[in-house]
Amino acid sequence: MAHVALALDDVGLAVPLQENLEAAGHQVSWSPPLGDGPSALAPGSQAADVVVLAEKSGRPFGAGLDRWRDCDPPPALLAVVISQAGRDAASAARVPVVAASAPPRAIAIAVDRALLQRWAGGLTRPYARGALRLTADADPGRDAARIVAAARQVDFELVREALRTYAGHYAVATVVVDQLRDLRALEIPEVELARSLDGAHTLKSVVRAASGIAAPQAGRLLWALACTGGLSLSIEPPDLATPERQAVAMARRHLLARQARSEGGPHGGPAGRPSALTLGGSCGATHYDVLEVTPAAEQPEIDAAVRMLAVRFAPERLAALDLSGAAALVAPLWRQVIEARATLIDPAARLHYNDQLRARLATLTTVWVRGPHDRERAEQAHARGQRALVAGEAFKAVSEMAAAARAHGDHPDYEASLALARYRAELARGKPREEAAAPERAAAERALAGRRPWPRALVALALLCIAAGDADAARWHLREALAVDPDLPAARQLMARLAR
Repeated sequence: MAHVALALDDVGLAVPLQENLEAAGHQVSWSPPLGDGPSALAPGSQAADVVVLAEKSGRPFGAGLDRWRDCDPPPALLAVVISQAGRDAASAARVPVVAASAPPRAIAIAVDRALLQRWAGGLTRPYARGALRLTADADPGRDAARIVAAARQVDFELVREALRTYAGHYAVATVVVDQLRDLRALEIPEVELARSLDGAHTLKSVVRAASGIAAPQAGRLLWALACTGGLSLSIEPPDLATPERQAVAMARRHLLARQARSEGGPHGGPAGRPSALTLGGSCGATHYDVLEVTPAAEQPEIDAAVRMLAVRFAPERLAALDLSGAAALVAPLWRQVIEARATLIDPAARLHYNDQLRARLATLTTVWVRGPHDRERAEQAHARGQRALVAGEAFKAVSEMAAAARAHGDHPDYEASLALARYRAELARGKPREEAAAPERAAAERALAGRRPWPRALVALALLCIAAGDADAARWHLREALAVDPDLPAARQLMARLAR
């Protein structure tokens, strides 16, 4: 028999629900103030086994759910929702939901489901101790060791439910794992598994790749470590402290940005303008946008564009990385590149495609098709801007780089160089270095996100990263520039400087 607390203001719902729950053998109490959290409990009293919380119109719902989660032991929760916002809040808190319009019998059934999921509702020590029927140990290390030991026998369905939402999250071990090793609380296969928690692999792939330990036992260990703080979980690699994490994070960033561009999302064109729809294709941008070439491009330039795109987006280059959900983007985005090249190097197919584009030219907003793209004038202004930077004439450099960006819109070379010139101008005005660098670095990163790795733009971005105090990111961008153009003098010199 479970104790169910109804934190409901609606008498018309509470009374029949109480009757249904009591008929099912539950002990039921009714206390509307509990909707605001456990502070409404009488002093010395414990929370019920299940707390049924109702969304109230015009009031935030998630806070009450979070307060109950902090109890020790935490109760099972059921959210009775009246709006999509309430449903979203409950989903974010991983709380089972039922509509307020559901009949009392259906809500009573939902209470039973919530009870079954009670100990899978969070990844904390109270949840783990509740599932394992353990009392708390005053020593955190011993407490964690007891949880890990008992977790070897825990119901795997509970583990599966608790970790289900986090399967695609990146997992990295914390100092708690070192403490457990010092206490000899981990068996040898478990120590090996813990070593794979490097922040560059998702929970799902860690379980799949585990050797010397069966998948259910690996899952039980990871659940215990997550509950005791032995591993942290994040949607993206937690930081770029290792080359592996940096490679995963950068690949994901470019894939997601490229997907947004191809769908005409926030990165679809200059100043956030959406790119044009492909005529008869699956991509949200024209073939010229996909390859980042103008309609005047000939086959050598088109092939060079594909080679540059391969550095970032070729499936064989990305196959070794654990990209989580972004892995599904690799094949379709690369297929767009192949389809674009095939169309643009075939004279007949290109002519037909261009005819289709011309028929809809008035509706296209893409700069790569419509322009401006006066490359000669842009290069001349860019060269003058570079000379101005070398001469220390930052404000003149801003003017020239802006002229280059206007002459050839949406081009990362000119956008990133303009960001670098603006940074130098802010320094000349007396702004602190890192404060001046941060927004311009972000601007250069946006210009390059999801695009070809334009070498000159990457050098400008690397300089901004150095100014922002991030030498590791600068090295990454320079390595990418050199992968495209191994003889680029500015990249080689800057990389040598960083090595020193």
